[in-house]
Amino acid sequence: MSEVEAIDSEYVGYVSDALPTDPIEDKSVTLIESVTQSIFHIIDWVYPINPVTGSRNLWYLPKFVEKFMGKTMYASMCYSQGGSINHFYSRRVHQIAANLAQHTKRDLPYEVTVLNNNVVNAWCLPGGKVAVYRGILEKIDFYVNHKRELGLHGYTDPSTGNFVRYSNIRVDDVIAALLGHEMTHADARHSARSLELSFLVQATVWIVDLLTGQQLNSWEADLRARKLTDDHDFEELAEESSKLKLWKAVHSIFFAWVTPLAMQLYFLMGSRSHELEADKYGTQLAIRAGYNPAGALFLQEILKQESESLYDFMPKLFRDIHKLFHSHPPCDIRQQEIYPVVRDWRQISYSPYSYIKEPLANLTMVASYNLIL
Repeated sequence: MSEVEAIDSEYVGYVSDALPTDPIEDKSVTLIESVTQSIFHIIDWVYPINPVTGSRNLWYLPKFVEKFMGKTMYASMCYSQGGSINHFYSRRVHQIAANLAQHTKRDLPYEVTVLNNNVVNAWCLPGGKVAVYRGILEKIDFYVNHKRELGLHGYTDPSTGNFVRYSNIRVDDVIAALLGHEMTHADARHSARSLELSFLVQATVWIVDLLTGQQLNSWEADLRARKLTDDHDFEELAEESSKLKLWKAVHSIFFAWVTPLAMQLYFLMGSRSHELEADKYGTQLAIRAGYNPAGALFLQEILKQESESLYDFMPKLFRDIHKLFHSHPPCDIRQQEIYPVVRDWRQISYSPYSYIKEPLANLTMVASYNLIL
């Protein structure tokens, strides 16, 4: 390199090092980054990832509101549904619920009460307040201990033809499926999500109803004012009045009948999707707690038998119509949602390396069975 080239390179380097940065440009870049981060923080706060499902959901009711709602309603609802009872399965129900609570995604004050009611059902309030009716516990006991006589040998997946045997299912597995389903309702915020969405939809409908009603009222007031003037066309005003009456009738029918019905159907579909989520992730919760997930398939067999017996007196057409408006999907659909979870569990459990990879987990599972039994 020549002396001139060396001097030039040094000069260029010196100049490039000495060039000052534009403070306005730096501030604009920093401002854009701050605004972007703030937007993402707001999105993560209002529309965060659900820890149970892994998908983003609307979320603006804080946890303390869920807890407050469940706590305030729990005692009165339990009392109205028969009250608490010291059932012979109560101790096992509380033990299984405690095992499941250790594996939930959110830290909630889970509480379970066995109610003195013969209904084959269970429910969960926001905040983890669960109630199980005596009737469903006794049905679980009966069906599990008489599954051979009742012909309940297993479940056949309609898409693959694979067969899952019920021979190894115990009462605790089915109770774990039941409690896992109900606790997942609280863990995945199903009630809170429904309330949040319902509030937004109703507020939107109310605003649209108010604005359109004001437009129709102003139109009507304008027609009345024009009728009082001398320079008006009677035929034109009569035609416009008939149009106004038509639009007011459409407005009344739409917001008084169509919108409430559409909202009920929409939330009915949402309720069904929540039930399927609770089936799927509740079964996964039971697996994490060490229970046989086939108990969830067997639970649907019980519900299928009991629900069909309730409506045997009705014609088939009416039973099919009733299923369309039921808040829960048909048991066959629910079993199809549960089966992939059971299939994946069987592939891991029956792997020749499963007991080498997770010896402690399997030992804990066996120990928990022995303690409960």
